[in-house]
Amino acid sequence: MAAQPGFQVNAFKVFTTDGRNVVLVDPVDYLSLDGTWYRMEAGTTSDGGSTPKIAWSLGITPFGKWWKPYVFHDRNFRSSTLSFDKCNDLLWESMQLQGFDGPEDEAKAMAIVEAVRKFGLQAFNQDRGITT
Repeated sequence: MAAQPGFQVNAFKVFTTDGRNVVLVDPVDYLSLDGTWYRMEAGTTSDGGSTPKIAWSLGITPFGKWWKPYVFHDRNFRSSTLSFDKCNDLLWESMQLQGFDGPEDEAKAMAIVEAVRKFGLQAFNQDRGITT
């Protein structure tokens, strides 16, 4: 059977010492809608979604439903040659492939991606060691 787009495992096996920052124990593969394979190697690090605490009360948290896309996005920001826009496109795609629980859920995901597009360039450059 051919692989379906999205993450190729249901659960990410991670290590953490503080409950927030995680390290992947095993590699995770992702198949994009355009047929491109991406691999998050063992050792990939993430702090989940970089959402301000004020947004947590609105259900936009660093973990939860979109935690896997957040980890994938961190990997793409930190250790790939993908452009800023491509990293954010893959965040949106991976969120879509996780599925939405209705229009409000989709709107929250869209707001997250738009916030990253608007405010994330500094983090992208910092993760890449680019000074501006």
